[in-house]
Amino acid sequence: MKNKLKKTAAAAVAVSVMLTAAACNYETAASETTQGIPGEPTSSTVDYSEYTFETMYGSQLIGYLDHQYYFEGQPIPLAESNYYFIDAFLELSQMGTYGMYPVTAEGYLDLSAPVTGNITADDSGETYNTYGDFFVKYAEGMLENTYIINSLAAEENITLPDDQIAEIDDVVDNVFTANAAAGGITIDEYLQLFYGESCDVQTMRDIMYHYKLADIYTSDFIDNYEFNDEDILVPNVRYALYYAPDGSTEEDVAAQEELANALLEQSVDEEGNPSLEQFELYGVYSESQGECYQYGEVPVERGQMVSDFEDWAYDESREEGDIEVIYSPDYGYFVVGYLGLTEIPEEEKDQMAVQGLVEFVQGLIDSGEYEFYTDTEFVPASPVVPSPTDPATGLPIDTSAKKKIDTKQLVISILAGIGGVAVIGLVVYAIGSLIKKGNNGKVDEIEDVFDDEPEDGDTETTEGFFKDEEPQEESED
Repeated sequence: MKNKLKKTAAAAVAVSVMLTAAACNYETAASETTQGIPGEPTSSTVDYSEYTFETMYGSQLIGYLDHQYYFEGQPIPLAESNYYFIDAFLELSQMGTYGMYPVTAEGYLDLSAPVTGNITADDSGETYNTYGDFFVKYAEGMLENTYIINSLAAEENITLPDDQIAEIDDVVDNVFTANAAAGGITIDEYLQLFYGESCDVQTMRDIMYHYKLADIYTSDFIDNYEFNDEDILVPNVRYALYYAPDGSTEEDVAAQEELANALLEQSVDEEGNPSLEQFELYGVYSESQGECYQYGEVPVERGQMVSDFEDWAYDESREEGDIEVIYSPDYGYFVVGYLGLTEIPEEEKDQMAVQGLVEFVQGLIDSGEYEFYTDTEFVPASPVVPSPTDPATGLPIDTSAKKKIDTKQLVISILAGIGGVAVIGLVVYAIGSLIKKGNNGKVDEIEDVFDDEPEDGDTETTEGFFKDEEPQEESED
């Protein structure tokens, strides 16, 4: 009997099929003209004979392609599995440039490097030996879940709408065909250059169809997701922080406590009852005078704030209008006022719905509802020259002298038009659940990389007392 290597995806990558190219749409990709870069529309000619698979993807990846996978007993086209392995490789290599993972001197994920830290394959505690093992698990998760979600869509008679099919036609006609013509080759030859000999235009159409259908199903799942009130309603707290953490001088502690109690005494109405309006009036004034370290309002989600703040907000006896002074050894004195319950932001509700889909799909995998496997063992990648790092930043340096192209732009062009679900999933699950388990001390860097820049009107009212976060010193300016 064949030794089937049963492959199951960790929950953290259960929707990673939707995690890669969401930030762009086709119009954006098609409007940019980059001279001589395959994958981007171009009006110039390109000599594709200058490029090889190795110049585009390094010397290690090719050994991980052309593995025959099966879903529900049916073979998955090699071009499709290759696509997801290439896409995953580019994603992880990009994270490697941020210092997340070891990279080669060519600038790609080092598939032969031993795994450091405590990245595990799944909740069973299984560990990876090399980053090649980690990469395989990541890519398999993308592929398996594409097929599972497409199966779920078929069960609900969900198909790709005409406008999405038209977008696939646009990519074929305006990206692939134009770029192939720029190099004097056929569209099939163009795709084979990037995705192997098994790829042709019809297979690529199928890949794009499956990818987009998975996103359509996910969007539908989110739109119809039923939330429990206790999941989306959280305490809303007005606060003023008087900074006096452990280690402060007795004089500073006494002074900050006095200021906090003074604000509490001012936060009453004419009859001497607690008043949130007066709290706001005098709290804003205290901050403007430089007395209050920080003033604002914050929805308090479990596990987000220091325990003293969270415990007060979630006290079962809490009533709207309560105002008190509490002390946190990490930060000092808080004057806190309870504003009642508030809904978490829509983007967080979307994240919760995506997590619901993650758990649903993972449950199907764990129960053996679908059969996904390969009979082929992976041969470990041969060691290569590692990338040196910049002493100033600790980030890898690409020292390759080979002619390379921006293959990531090709991926973005191919999967253009996917919605915002993918961005949510990438940050919260692929990074949050996998990378933070073992990242060689690079959590802060990757969080900075994926943190959105504040938009006009945004206020950062909670900086300084999130769990495990140090307050920022105020500028003297």
